[in-house]
Amino acid sequence: MATSVQRLGKDHLMPWKMLALLVGLQVLVAFVGRSLAPLGPLIGVDLSLTKAQIGLMPAALFVGQSVIALPAGFLTDRIGTKWMLLIAAVCLGGSFMVMTFVSVYAGMLLMIVLGGVGYGASHPAANRGILYWFDAKKRGTAMGIKQMGITAGSALSALLLLPLANVWGWRPAVILASVLLVIVGLAVFMLFRDPEGWQRRNLQLNRHVFLVDWLRWRKTERSF
Repeated sequence: MATSVQRLGKDHLMPWKMLALLVGLQVLVAFVGRSLAPLGPLIGVDLSLTKAQIGLMPAALFVGQSVIALPAGFLTDRIGTKWMLLIAAVCLGGSFMVMTFVSVYAGMLLMIVLGGVGYGASHPAANRGILYWFDAKKRGTAMGIKQMGITAGSALSALLLLPLANVWGWRPAVILASVLLVIVGLAVFMLFRDPEGWQRRNLQLNRHVFLVDWLRWRKTERSF
C-alpha cells in the first residue's frame, strides 16, 4: 500500500492539515453534544425538571448515537467523509438549536436523540478520514490526536458554556455553540478532501477481497 507521502506527492503536510480539520470539528461536536451534563442543572431549574429527568437527557444523546453508529458507517462509505461530517454537524447543531425553543420535556428528549444521531455520525466519518490519509505507521498517532478533540471539547463545554449560561441563560449559550458548530462544519466541508484516487483504490481493494474470497471458496469446493 502506498504511503501518505507517495499518495500526496510534494505536500507531505496535507494529512496533518486534514487531521487539524477533523480535530477542530470533533472539538465542536463534543462541545455541543456534551453540554447537556454541565447545563443540566440550569435546564432543570428553568423547566422544573426532576433529577431523574435531568439524568435522562445525556442518556437520550447516547441513544441516538448508538442507533446511528452502523448506518452512519455504511453511509460514509457511500457518500464520503466530508458529506457525512457536514450532515453530522447540521444534524447536531440544528437539533440543539430547536431544542432551545422547546419547553415540553418529551420534545426536548426527541431533539436530543436527533442530536445524538449527528453526534454519533461524526465518529465513523472522522475515523474514515484518518484511515485514508495516514498509513499504518502514523494512523494510531493520528487517531489518538483525533480522540483528544473529543475530550477537549467535553472539557471546554463545562469550562466555557456554564459561565456563559450563568450570565446569558442556557438557551443563548446552546444556540451560540450550535451556530459555531454548523459554521465549522461548513468550513470543513469546503476545505476537507479525500486523497486523490481513493475511489479507485476502494474499487481495487474490493476486487482483491472478492478474488481472495472466491479462491478460498473454490479451494473449499475441491476439498469435498
